[in-house]
Amino acid sequence: MNRSIKTILLLGVVGVVVGCYAAGDLKGNPAVIPVPRATEGKAWLADRYTQLKTELGTRDLSKVELLFVGDSITQGWLKEGAESWTASFSGAPNHALNLGVAGDRTEHVLYRLLSAADGGMGNLDDPRLKPKIIVLMIGTNNLFNNPPDEIIEGVVAVCDRLRELEPQARIILCSILPTKDDERNRTLVVPVNRQLQTLAKVQWLDLYPTFVNESGLQRSDFFRDGLHPNADGYRVWRDLLMHSIIRGNS
Repeated sequence: MNRSIKTILLLGVVGVVVGCYAAGDLKGNPAVIPVPRATEGKAWLADRYTQLKTELGTRDLSKVELLFVGDSITQGWLKEGAESWTASFSGAPNHALNLGVAGDRTEHVLYRLLSAADGGMGNLDDPRLKPKIIVLMIGTNNLFNNPPDEIIEGVVAVCDRLRELEPQARIILCSILPTKDDERNRTLVVPVNRQLQTLAKVQWLDLYPTFVNESGLQRSDFFRDGLHPNADGYRVWRDLLMHSIIRGNS
């Protein structure tokens, strides 16, 4: 398929979404409307989509016990967090699957969770995929586009969709990590996390207090660029997550 046809198809999908929005069939919050991402000029994004398609098409998905869903911070388990990922998640008994995609906002994850039959990417379409636990961290990229109420609704929409698709799974919802921008933390991250921790039917994992210092500022020794964790940050997250998994199993 050449680029022009791909562009036309993508615009067609977006047009359907926008049309439904204008007609009042979808909520006015853009964070809850499934939206595809254009890969034109973004070879890294096209490569990641190809990786996911290959892994979903070749792995024995029936063995997956632990599923990670999110953005670049989740995808980062495979790079900066690779040591912790390999030691604790990728092999038996978890056989973890990482569906993190850099740059994703809640609306993009919703599009990836939309079935292929309905025009989405269908990341969870395969009936063999029945994880026991889903680890979700999403909303960081929405901080640059949406107010707190929209971000909260977007995260809730992702949780609801995951619960709909994988009712057997326990969802561990991880808090949004602190950024290096203290004002953004105070006006967006903290209020969003405060509301998300009250959600029912999910297990809340509050990472925020561990990733800030005594003054409430981001611990730079846990981050590589003020937004994404470094190897030490992933080790801390791994330890907290493992404790949360064990606690939930008891």
